[in-house]
This record gives sequence, structure tokens and C-alpha cells, in this order.
Amino acid sequence: MRRSAPLLAAALLAACAVPARALPLPEVMAEVGRSFAVDSKASGAFDQGGFSMALTALWPVEDLLRIGVSAFADDMGSLDAERFDHSHNPPTSLGLFELAHASVYGGAWRMEVVGPRLRRLDTFARGDWGAYWFRVDQQGDVVTKSEKVGWSLGGGLMLPLREGHAVGLVVAYDRVFSDFTRSFMSASFAWHWRPGIHPHASGSKH
Repeated sequence: MRRSAPLLAAALLAACAVPARALPLPEVMAEVGRSFAVDSKASGAFDQGGFSMALTALWPVEDLLRIGVSAFADDMGSLDAERFDHSHNPPTSLGLFELAHASVYGGAWRMEVVGPRLRRLDTFARGDWGAYWFRVDQQGDVVTKSEKVGWSLGGGLMLPLREGHAVGLVVAYDRVFSDFTRSFMSASFAWHWRPGIHPHASGSKH
């Protein structure tokens, strides 16, 4: 991960150095949904999933191919414990309390392929490779942090609307090279905007 960081930084600086007029406006996709099927090393801990979101910018390079970058954030779940009131005999349960919470955020390079149309719906498939930052906190205070790399595969169905806008559903699977969380999935509602394009084709997550 540390070796790849300088290369990633150099690539971003090179992209920023390109004159603004040399790059067209990117297509944008925003996603909001839920993470689930979290593969945690400890069963019942940090595996419930939660809120998921992603924002992606893509540039067409061919009629059916787009490449770009994506930023994402996903809840992994929490570590809960049951507490008891020992002033009674037998002790009475006070319920479950959250001891710690885990989440992941990061950025990835993305390649997306536009698929065939299904009636009025556009289809697409995508692949990502990027960096994942895991974070465990207790009421906002960071307990542990780790940086890992991973990949993601996903796809979706989009309904074109007017003036380049489309809405739809996206499902993704993330595989991370980490012992803390090996993999997770997400399902999201998505909004896609293609500048200067009228309803015809769509696509895009994290």
C-alpha cells in the first residue's frame, strides 16, 4: 500500500496538470443505499452492514466504455454487548449497547462497460481497483485504523429520464485484502447524469 501511494499521487498530479479544456465534463453518478453480507473475522461483530454511499466521475473513451474515479463510504457494523443490572437477583438485562463501530471509506479507479438495453432500461457492468481505509471508533474516538487494497465488481439497471438524467438500482461486491473485513456487498439507488446527452443510454457504483 505504501509503495502504491506515490504512484497514485503522481497520477493524480498529472491529471490535474492537463488543461481544463482538454477534458470534457465527466458523467456523474451518485449512489445511496445499504451495505450487507459483511464477511468479518468475528461472527456477530462488525458484520451487520449499514449506510452506503458513493460518488463517481467517468469519461467516455469508446461508445460502450467509460473510465474514471470513484469515492465511497460504507458502514461495516458494530460490536454490541448486553449489560445487566446487578442490583437485582437475578440480574435483569438492560439491553444491548454499542461498544464500537466500524466503517470503511476510500477511492478507486473504475472501468465501466455499457450493456444491452432491456426494454426501456439501460444496463452496465463495472470493475474497480482501489484503496480502502478501515476505521473502528468508540463514540467518535478512533480506536484502530488500517489501509488496504481491494477490488470491486458491480452492475446495474438504469431508467433514462430527460436531459441526460437517469435513475436506477446498483449492486456491488467488494473484495478487500484484509483480515478485518474480507468482503462485503452493497445495494443502492443511483442517479446518473450525462452532460449534453438526451435520454438514450446510461450506466455506473462503490
